[in-house]
This record gives sequence, C-alpha cells and structure tokens, in this order.
Amino acid sequence: MQDIENVVAWGKYPFLQSRFYPLFNYKEERMKKFWLVLLSLGLVMAFSVSAFAVDVKVSGEYYAAGMYLDNTTLRTTTEVYNYYVPYGQSVAVVDGGGPAGGSTAFFYQRLRVGMDFIVSPCLKLVTRFDAMERIWGGSRSTPGSSGNLGGLSQLGTYSDYDIGSAGTTAENQNIAFDYVYIDYTSPIGLFRVGYQEDEVWGTVFANSSKPLGRITYAVKVGPWTGVAYIGKFKDVSYSAVNTSGFGSNRTDADVDQYVVAGNYSFKDGAVGLLIKHVRSAYGRDLSINYKLT
Repeated sequence: MQDIENVVAWGKYPFLQSRFYPLFNYKEERMKKFWLVLLSLGLVMAFSVSAFAVDVKVSGEYYAAGMYLDNTTLRTTTEVYNYYVPYGQSVAVVDGGGPAGGSTAFFYQRLRVGMDFIVSPCLKLVTRFDAMERIWGGSRSTPGSSGNLGGLSQLGTYSDYDIGSAGTTAENQNIAFDYVYIDYTSPIGLFRVGYQEDEVWGTVFANSSKPLGRITYAVKVGPWTGVAYIGKFKDVSYSAVNTSGFGSNRTDADVDQYVVAGNYSFKDGAVGLLIKHVRSAYGRDLSINYKLT
C-alpha cells in the first residue's frame, strides 16, 4: 500500500484535474449513460482481452551465506525454577529449557525474481517468486506442513504459509510465488486484483508484510489519496481440494478483512488513517448446519 500514491499516473488523465474538461460538460442524460456504458466496457476489456504484445521487466536478487552458532540456546547450564500450581496445591520443580545448547554451522541461499508483464503504461501483470530457499545439503521440510512462525493462526489465517510468501516452507525450498496480481490504472482510479502485499501501511515501523488475495481500489485527488480493499484470509467452502473436514461444506466459515484508508500529503511529509475490520467465522458452531453449500 505504501507505493500506491506513486504508481497512480494521474498526469495521463487531465480530466481528473479540471472540472471544465469537455468530457463532463455534456448535459444530455443520454450522453452520460453512453459514457458510463463505454467506460464499463473498457474495464471489462482491460481485464479480459489477451495481450498480443507485452514488455517484460525483470528484477531480482540472490544471496548465499554461511552461519555458525556456538551455543544455540544461549545457556551455560540447565535452568531449573519453582512455581506455584494454581489454588496453592503444591510447589513444582520445572526444567527451564534444557541444558546448554550445542553448536551448529551451515550454508544457505535464496533466489528472488520479480517479473512485470507490461501490456501498456496503465496495465501490467506483477509477479514475484522465490526459488531454492534452503540449506545446502540440509533436510527438506515435509510438503503440506505449516511453515509459519507467527502469523494469525488463531483466526485460521496465514497458518499454511511461509513467512512473507504465498507458499509453504516446502514450496519455497523448491519454487513458490509470493505475488501475482493485475495492476490497472484507469481513468477513475487504480485497481489491483490478485495476491499482493498486505499488512503494510505508513512507515516501515511495525509493518509485517505478507501476501494476501485482495481486491484493491485507490484514487488520488490533489494531496488526498483514498484506498479501499477486501481480502480473503481463509476460505473453507466446498471445492475440489476441500471435500471433508472442519467447515468444508459451509459457505460462511471464512475469514475476511475489509479496509478503508486515507492519506494526506504535504510538503514535508504525510499523515493518514487506516481502519480495518477482520471478520472471522472460522470458529462458528457447525453442528447447526448453518448455510450449507
């Protein structure tokens, strides 16, 4: 979301900057309806037609590094401490984490590639993927296992993804896509549809960038920028890959988010406000057969 204000090329659409542009001076109701229909058809065509000629912009990074840790637990001896069981029943002695940790050393790497397929200055397909993110000669993760180390798993969200990726840890050790979305700068605003960056707003402080399937709309008027989007954290509806298990035949056990935000830019900075509503129906009591598919 941080770069939305930079990518909206309003200079290409002078009629958004002046209310005297001839396009909006027609007073006939029929002409207004004609332009509305024409604009709607243009949006449909922009998202559906095949691209016969595109420019491809490729960027990327690669790193390989080595690591050595002398003491993996940062302890010198086994830690033992006492604590009181609730209601004063007894005193228990608990192992505080085990003995001092041993040493470890390994090499690891990651290749990250970003590819933009540019159909026109206002329409492009944005992608990014990671490949061979693994320890040299090390053990591989089990396919399908959760690799997340701190997402919103209590909401049924992110728990199947590796950190910062739309793929699992096992997939990232081979190849996994992070972003795939359409970026369309239209005469009425910016549209982004697909897996794109989420959990980013304002400064980098306290951001926790993660990919999320979203539909985003942004519009800029003078120093003001408005943003609205909906995102899908988890979908448990019946499908070819979800035929049984918890909530597999319920349409309303999903986890979604709804966001509106505004930003005002001035000479020496900017100020903004973001309001997010996360709706989690994942813990709904499914025994009542609520909204069967």
